Amino acid sequence: MKPLSAVMPALTLTLIFGLSVLPTAAIADTVSLPMDTLPNRITLPNVSLVNSALANRGAYVARSADCMACHREDYSGGVPIDTPIGNIYSTNITPSTRYGIGNYTEADSKKALRKGRAPNHQIYPAMPYPSYHGLTDDDVSALFAYFQTVPIVDTPP
Repeated sequence: MKPLSAVMPALTLTLIFGLSVLPTAAIADTVSLPMDTLPNRITLPNVSLVNSALANRGAYVARSADCMACHREDYSGGVPIDTPIGNIYSTNITPSTRYGIGNYTEADSKKALRKGRAPNHQIYPAMPYPSYHGLTDDDVSALFAYFQTVPIVDTPP
């Protein structure tokens, strides 16, 4: 039996896009997981026919970048992140104008992701997250478009 990591790219494509580079039978032959070890539900990015192609690409980038790991599934934030200098708490990244990023411009988003700078304050040490240096300008534009489409959570993180 092949390890799960050997077929994970194909399994990911199957789960996200309903496509597979391997026949389903090949995956079934290589991966044997008991049903009780799988999550109750698998959530996918909020890809929608009513969203633009750019926003849908942003949904994919958000899932790939694992934004939900720090900002929760609804992007409301408030997750404690243990650091050597104490806990820091993730921010609300919904389009809330009071508690989230609803007043951000695309340039503000780029600066937050790349330089760790919000419009009115520094967000270091949480940002810039080192892995985000690989985001292209197109990725940042897509993320910005996507985050404008997520439901507003108008509560503090």
